[in-house]
Amino acid sequence: MGVLTGLHTLGTARRPSRAIYWGHGWTNDLVGSTTTAGAAAPHYNVAVASLTAFPALAVVWLVAGQATPLIEQFRTADRFGKMRLLSESVLGKRPDDDVRAILAAGMKDPDVSVRSSAVGTIGTILTLSSLPAVPPGQEWTARLRPVAESLTAQLNIAVDDPEPRVRLEAIRAVVLPAKYRNPRAPLPKASVLTLAERFKTDPGPLIRTFALQAVTSAYESEDPEVRRLAVQILLQGLDEPDPYMVQAAGLAAAQSRFPEALPLLVRQLKHPSHVARMGVAQGIAAYREAARRYLSELEAALAAETDDITRKTLQGTISVITR
Repeated sequence: MGVLTGLHTLGTARRPSRAIYWGHGWTNDLVGSTTTAGAAAPHYNVAVASLTAFPALAVVWLVAGQATPLIEQFRTADRFGKMRLLSESVLGKRPDDDVRAILAAGMKDPDVSVRSSAVGTIGTILTLSSLPAVPPGQEWTARLRPVAESLTAQLNIAVDDPEPRVRLEAIRAVVLPAKYRNPRAPLPKASVLTLAERFKTDPGPLIRTFALQAVTSAYESEDPEVRRLAVQILLQGLDEPDPYMVQAAGLAAAQSRFPEALPLLVRQLKHPSHVARMGVAQGIAAYREAARRYLSELEAALAAETDDITRKTLQGTISVITR
C-alpha cells in the first residue's frame, strides 16, 4: 500500500490537504510545492524537509553545484525518505522518466515496506485510471497511467515476491483494473484464471483469501469455465483450516448460494475458531429454506457456542431459515 507523508518546504505555503486513494485505504496528504533554496542560489529548485519536524531529513542534496538526481536521492535515503520521494514524485509534476525510475527502484528495494508502497502505487494508478470516470482529485492517476503500464514486466515479477504484502499489492494491480473498468460485469476470464492459479500455488493465506474474495463476481459469468473455477475456489476455501479463509468463504457462499457449498458450511460449524463459525453461520443464512434440513446441526452449534457474537449470529440464522 502506498504511503503518503507530509512534506514541508521552506519559504512557501503548503497546498491544501486532499484525500488520496492509495492501495486499499484513504489517507490525507500534505505535499509542499517546490521552493527556491535562497537568494544566493536562485537556480536550485529543491524540496527541504522542515528543520523542526524532521531534523534527520533536513538535507539539501547538492553535488558540485548541481542538485543530485532524484533517483540518487532515492537510493541514498532511509525508509521514510524513500516513502516521501515516492509520494512526492507521483503527486508532483515530475517528468515521467523520473517517476518511472523512482517506481522501478522502489519495486526492487530491499525494504519490504518500500517495495509494497511502490507496487501499491502502481496498482492505484492502474485501478483508478480504469474507472469510467476518474474520481475528482485523482486525475494524476490518468496522467501517470502510461508510466505504470510501462512497468508491467516488473509488476509480473512482484507477483512472486517473497513477502506476502508485496505479492498482494501486485496481484491487486494485475486483476482489479479490469473489474474497475466495468464494475457491473463479472470478473474477466483472464483475471479469474490468474486468481485461480494464485489460489492454487501461493504458500500463504493472505493472497489465497484475496483470490477467493475477488472471484465472487465470477459466479454470475456466462462462461462455464469461469463459473467452474469460481465454485472450485469457494469449495476449497470452505475446506481450509485457516479461520479467516473459512470466514471469507462463508461470506462468499452467501453471495453465490451454490448448493454444493451448503454441506461444507454446516460441517465448519464445528471449526475451533469462532471467527470461522460466525462466517459460515452467515453463509448458511443466505440459503434460507434450503438450509432447514440442517436445523438440528444449527441448534447443536448454538447450544455449544461460547462466543457471544457468534451465538447471536447463529440465533439470527435459525430465525431466518425457519420463517
